[in-house]
Amino acid sequence: SYRDVADYRVNASQGYKIGLAVSKDGISWDKRYDETGITPSAEGWDSAMIEYPHVFEHGGYYYMLYNGNGFGKDGFGYAIMRKA
Repeated sequence: SYRDVADYRVNASQGYKIGLAVSKDGISWDKRYDETGITPSAEGWDSAMIEYPHVFEHGGYYYMLYNGNGFGKDGFGYAIMRKA
């Protein structure tokens, strides 16, 4: 998860989002935030924040659990992706 430094609790555009970073050595990281395939919804329980993801594989699919607005106060959800 990543966020802006200021006003992330009150300004949805600066709130938590789910990001992706890759590394070959665990020291130098390449941020690929636009490659996650998930963004906050236009309205509802995950419109201001999506954070703290947990990804796991089961039965040929990847599942991602994540919290919504208010650090999960408004709800939590999941996303599914077929394993390539």
